Amino acid sequence: MNLQKQQLKEQLKHEHRDEMVQIGIRAVQHALRWIPGTSEAHRSITKYIELVQTKSSTIPELVRQHGQIQQAIANRVLAPLPYTIDTCLIHGTESLLKLSISEKYISGSMLNTVFVGCWNGASCLDDDKMRAEMKYQDDVLRPQIESAFEKLRDQEDKLAA
Repeated sequence: MNLQKQQLKEQLKHEHRDEMVQIGIRAVQHALRWIPGTSEAHRSITKYIELVQTKSSTIPELVRQHGQIQQAIANRVLAPLPYTIDTCLIHGTESLLKLSISEKYISGSMLNTVFVGCWNGASCLDDDKMRAEMKYQDDVLRPQIESAFEKLRDQEDKLAA
């Protein structure tokens, strides 16, 4: 019986992770409206989101490749990436990819790596757009995070009973 409870608890963790990742996807999709649909960045971000949504087995390989690229960059002296809406949203989406394969519980603060990329990107356009992204996250997404944790707590309480 103990093994069964442990398996159910593990399942709850994965369901919670999936729900938190969906919130991150909504954040990126909301901010993606600021990037022209024909741009390379838009296509890349859309591809990443599709990978996350299909739970593609290529995600761990993409994350590993990205880590190698980042390490190679750190080992050389290069000019930093430009601070643009494209680079900010790509950074946020890469964080989402990493969260989507995490074996840990995803906290609301872990989603901040996605959220910050979204409103930082909007800040490249103007302060009003940045504030609009922050307001969307605060008014729409953060209550969804709280709801996801309430649901998880309720399910864990039922499991413990």
